[in-house]
Formats: sequence, C-alpha cells, structure tokens
Amino acid sequence: MNDFTPDHIEEEHPELIDNVVPTRGYELTPLVGLGGSAGAIKALQAFLQSVPPESGLAFVVIVHLAAERESILAEILQRATPMRVMQVLETSKVVPNTVYVIPPGKAIKSADGYLRLTDLEMQPGRRMAIDYFFRALADTHGPHSAAIVLSGGDGDGAIGIKRIKERGGLTIAQDPDEAEHASMPDAAIATGMVDWVLPVSHMAARLLDYYNIEKKLRLPPEEGAQPASEPPANSDEAILREILNFLRARL
Repeated sequence: MNDFTPDHIEEEHPELIDNVVPTRGYELTPLVGLGGSAGAIKALQAFLQSVPPESGLAFVVIVHLAAERESILAEILQRATPMRVMQVLETSKVVPNTVYVIPPGKAIKSADGYLRLTDLEMQPGRRMAIDYFFRALADTHGPHSAAIVLSGGDGDGAIGIKRIKERGGLTIAQDPDEAEHASMPDAAIATGMVDWVLPVSHMAARLLDYYNIEKKLRLPPEEGAQPASEPPANSDEAILREILNFLRARL
C-alpha cells in the first residue's frame, strides 16, 4: 500500500484536508486508537485501568476478531474501567470518556466526529483493520489523533502510524519486551515513526500530560502568518513548541 494513496476522507471530503496537518482536528474530541491482536486483551485491560474516567479523551479499540463469532470484548473491557465501553454497531458520535470497540468482520472509519462501520477488505495473508482506522483517524483528527500499537502477531498498524505522523499526531508502541507477541510493536518501531516506546502502565499518564500541554499550543499551519515573538524559554508554550517542532521534523 502506498503511503500517499488517497483515503476515503481525502476522496469524499477534500475540503477538510486544509494542509499537511489538518487543523480542523482541533475542533474535535481528541481520539486515541489502540490496535492489537494476539495478547492484546491483557494490555488493553491494563491500559484502561490506568486511564482516569474523566480524561476528556475518547478511545477506539481495533483488534483482530474472528468474523464468524460474536465478540464479548466490550464486556471484558468494561470490567477494567468506569468509562462507558460500547461495541460499535451503527454510526456513532464520538464523545469524550468513552471506549468504542470494533465488531467482528468489520472495519471502522472516523469522519466528521462520528465512527462509521464498513466492510472489512481482506487481502491474502494480511489483516488491515488497524491500518485502515489509523489512516482515517489521521486524516480527520490530525494533531488531535494518537495511535497506540499493542501486542500482536503481525505488522498491522505500521502503515497507519506513518499517516498519523504525516498529519501531526502522536504515536506510541508497547515495549516489545513486555508484549506477549512482539511482532506488531516491533513492526511499528521499525518504521522510525514511533514517538514513545512504553510499558502499558505508563501510557495513560504520558498521553494526558501531552494533551494537557497541547491544549495551550497548537501546531502552526504549514503556510501563513507565524507568531511575532518567541515565548519565554522555560514556559510551557516554549517546551511544547520544542516538542512539536521535534515531532514535525520526523514527518
């Protein structure tokens, strides 16, 4: 798959892609995609246990599920968090402090602040549900997107995190030494596009710190007017500007 192949958002709503970093994402609820396969349920439970119930973020769980079986993943994850956990069965508005779970045999795309189901396109020897969601997430939420790659037995998600980085979002991989199956985080890390490699128990705190600072400073547009003066060197704004400049340099 070519990293620059137009996705459904680019084809259906080209007006929303206002530059490399789609600034419209700042108007949407910050959305965190979590992708995994083999061994990911334990990681997901540990992650959700560490997320405050009023974080202000929304989460979408994309894991590889057998299409011919009903899934109880939402019920399993609900035991790990006081946030609402729901399997996406129809077009759903993204609201904060909610966990959305992929149903079997489907793919999820994000658009206009909603999650929509679509048929899962199968390729021989390759699962792509995580890549599909990450790419759509990047194009709709831009700098308000985050992609987390958890334990899994293939490379799904590695292409998608590249698009997250292109659009100014944040990328995290589970520490392969901690993962039950390291192939998926290893593939993500090998792209050179992962910002942080972390144990699952550290991810939520780092996410919240990032978004709390990010509220105070937005990525500047690729073109147009720039700030007239620089902020004080030790201010939160200056620190975040350094972080965002570093992330942009890796696009």
